[in-house]
Amino acid sequence: MSSSVALILALKEVIQERVGAALASNGFHPLGRSPSRFLGELGPGAHPKELAQRLGVSKSAVAQTAERLEALGYVKRLVDDLDGRYRWIRPTGKTRRANEVVSQCLVEIEDEWRRLMGPQRTADLLDALTSLEAWRQTALPAPPGDL
Repeated sequence: MSSSVALILALKEVIQERVGAALASNGFHPLGRSPSRFLGELGPGAHPKELAQRLGVSKSAVAQTAERLEALGYVKRLVDDLDGRYRWIRPTGKTRRANEVVSQCLVEIEDEWRRLMGPQRTADLLDALTSLEAWRQTALPAPPGDL
């Protein structure tokens, strides 16, 4: 593994630990990668079929994850007012509060980096990472069938 990739993985680990600690200190329990990815794609709400397509998983995987997250208070499953055959999955206030904790933690990390590296090196890092993001979107294999 190249040293740049190893450094990125090490930074990712530190970021995940800091985010997890921030969530825990605010009363949230860790959900794991798949439920977190589910909530990240949910946005303000989605139909299960639409969410399954975005995540590249089956509708049954979405239903199972939604059921688990609903039991934990992170989402509500609602019947569509216009067509009772359709269901919506919507985030709850708990999800919004958890997202606020995560966002604040990430801002604090970025502020630390800015103080450490200065504004120009921070801008250069953002530019380099933005370039790599375009590569990431084409480099990932198709997601597995289940969450």
